[in-house]
Amino acid sequence: MKITWYGHSAFRLDFGGKAVLIDPFFTGNPGFGGDKDAALKGVSHILLTHGHADHVGDSVEIAKKIGARSSRITIFACGSLRKASRSSIR
Repeated sequence: MKITWYGHSAFRLDFGGKAVLIDPFFTGNPGFGGDKDAALKGVSHILLTHGHADHVGDSVEIAKKIGARSSRITIFACGSLRKASRSSIR
């Protein structure tokens, strides 16, 4: 397993051929100075811990970019946040 921290609440977990983003807050994150496209490469899941803007971050944009509409990505989120994410992606 490889764990990458992108500042604040944003992490990436790589394991078993999968890549998971946790709270993908890149835009406006003072702790992230990397390449967002590189951070997204191979991502298959997004995990949102809760609905604050500094945790949801770029998740809708990322999901659209890497294929949520084609079921290539799974977003894990709690109740109302899950509903908001689904409606934003469509």
